[in-house]
Amino acid sequence: MQNEKFETSLGHVLVVDDDPFVLKTLSFSLMAMGCRYVVTSTDVSQALLTIQNSQPPVEIILSDLNIPGIDGIEFFRRLVEANFSGGIILISGEGSRTLSVAENLARVRGLNVLGSVSKPVKMQTLRSLIRNNFTPESRTTDRNVPAPRLVSAEALKHAITAGKIEPWFQPKIDLLTARLVGVEALARWIDPSEGTIYPDQFIPVAEQHDLMDELTMLMLNKTLEHRKRWKQEGLELFAAVNVSMSSLYDLNFPDRVEAAIKAANEENSNIVLEVTESQLMRELEGPMDNLVRLRLKMIGLSIDDFGTGHSNLQQLRDLPFDELKLDRSFVHGATVSDTTRTILEASFELAKRLNLTVVAEGVENQSDWNRVLEMGCDQAQGYFIARPMPGREIIDWAKSWKERSAHLIHFDLAHRL
Repeated sequence: MQNEKFETSLGHVLVVDDDPFVLKTLSFSLMAMGCRYVVTSTDVSQALLTIQNSQPPVEIILSDLNIPGIDGIEFFRRLVEANFSGGIILISGEGSRTLSVAENLARVRGLNVLGSVSKPVKMQTLRSLIRNNFTPESRTTDRNVPAPRLVSAEALKHAITAGKIEPWFQPKIDLLTARLVGVEALARWIDPSEGTIYPDQFIPVAEQHDLMDELTMLMLNKTLEHRKRWKQEGLELFAAVNVSMSSLYDLNFPDRVEAAIKAANEENSNIVLEVTESQLMRELEGPMDNLVRLRLKMIGLSIDDFGTGHSNLQQLRDLPFDELKLDRSFVHGATVSDTTRTILEASFELAKRLNLTVVAEGVENQSDWNRVLEMGCDQAQGYFIARPMPGREIIDWAKSWKERSAHLIHFDLAHRL
């Protein structure tokens, strides 16, 4: 059988292991997969020199955890100091739990961990890790990205008042039918001179200067306008808007939301408000009144980024939410980590026992799609489906999705047989 190669060849891969046989086997296999240049090392110090001096730069490191002299954990620290921005795959004969902990530690330190593989290394597993998790764009990690330049409060207030901040929409797909059922509105500020200004550049300013209420209502009203246009084109979608904790402390907030929906001649049940779990768990008592009032008005409520806020069972039971969004780090990470997969499956089971609609965020590739489909998640959202787009593009995208979804359904059926 012919070896399956990568769609885009990798330039430079470095393999670090104290076993010459492992180095030879991995080197041969990587070259057969399509890697153009594979360098091996039994010594971490030599590997660091290779990383420092290599041209072209090293793109991926495969490293054992148990290396005499300098072990894999110390190697992580040295890689951070060297500002290494490529991908890392851990290989080890240690138990899966140890591998998972080491993997998480490397990520905490800001390294771009693609996953881990137990020895003996299965080439199909290694190939899938690289194909599904490494792209040229993934070479840059958070350590190398400068902090976003924040806008001024005055400029933001003017942009909100002038309606310059627009909702872009990321589709949400029903996994059982592969049908487009909803969108999430994500704020984008398109400035003629600055280009696209993303939320991390203005949301902190809005929170600090009490502008979140105005921004939230602007996003809701514009989302309702887009939804009306889609409806006129025959496309009925649920629309989700993110809500801050400051809005949930305002006792008038539920009435203002309902008034905006009524003014747009829409039904309350077509709108979902998303609240991030980590914020909610820190400040649960204050907004509870408003959460209950919103649900009494039949407005949907969603717990966003679930798994990051340390909810306990009693809190989840008592919260009036009807949707739970599994955090993207668990959804995408489940493919390469047994521990992450266990957390994902446990979160899903908990949500279903509470009769919540379960949305999987961060579906980045076919493997993610297959996993959340097999688990039984209700909906999916992520770059594998579509990136956020202006509202005017949704109709055309929905038409193209019909063709693509037919292929996905066929693929899913074949995958199950």
